Amino acid sequence: MTKTASIAFSMLLAALALPAQAQATACTQWIDTLPADLNAPGHYCLRDSVDTGLVGGAFNINASGVTLDCRGRGVRHVDPGNDAIAISAGGFGPVTDVTVRNCKLLDFATGIVFSPGSERVEIVNNDIVGARYDGITLWGSHSRIVGNRILAGRAATGLDYARNITVTAFQPGVPSTGNVIANNLMSGASGNSRIWGIRVDYSNNAVVHGNEIIGLAPNAGGFAVAIQIDGSDAQVSNNVMTGGDGAQFGISGSPALCTRNIALGMANSGFASCARSVNDIERP
Repeated sequence: MTKTASIAFSMLLAALALPAQAQATACTQWIDTLPADLNAPGHYCLRDSVDTGLVGGAFNINASGVTLDCRGRGVRHVDPGNDAIAISAGGFGPVTDVTVRNCKLLDFATGIVFSPGSERVEIVNNDIVGARYDGITLWGSHSRIVGNRILAGRAATGLDYARNITVTAFQPGVPSTGNVIANNLMSGASGNSRIWGIRVDYSNNAVVHGNEIIGLAPNAGGFAVAIQIDGSDAQVSNNVMTGGDGAQFGISGSPALCTRNIALGMANSGFASCARSVNDIERP
């Protein structure tokens, strides 16, 4: 390994380290009914699994310094006709130092969304199944999306895209920076035209590491991109991308460094789009 590559790898390991806020702490407030508005700092825990048909957000995080821990419990949406969001953060202004973890979110239109201005967010170890729009969307900087599973996403009728994980601007017109997307599993997304596994949009210095993106399935005439990079100085490493039905692309955009990624059964691995490609592997 060259000195430059060694320095880059050391920076990657530092970026992947979870801060203290992601570690286990005691529950201080219990959630028994939905919707739940989290309006003050604290460690909120979901007591039991629940079904809901609500419109809007099931959990609304309106304060900084919040940890939402579902403790492995599930929230299932039972009305496929409405556009409910499972977890919505920052609807009344930016939030910082927020953690969402251990939630199982089934059949919502959108799984988790953080609004513009978010910082130091942790989205860790959640399952999002059957989202019709977006699995996870983050507007913000210096945040981590780690160890989540986003399964069987499908574009809503009349919508021409489906996205599993999107990291976008800090706020409209201002790029975000310093976000990490690591060790997530995305499987089975389908849609009418465009499918994204991970989309880094107007976001600089992103680290995309150790994700598995499998079985993206655009409908006839559409296309799927496993990892889309629209931002400067991104590092994309150790990801596994496998093709499904339809036109499949591995990496799109211009990452600064791609290393040790694997593309299997893709129409185009995209490794040629990387400013540097080191030990990436492509197989039919």
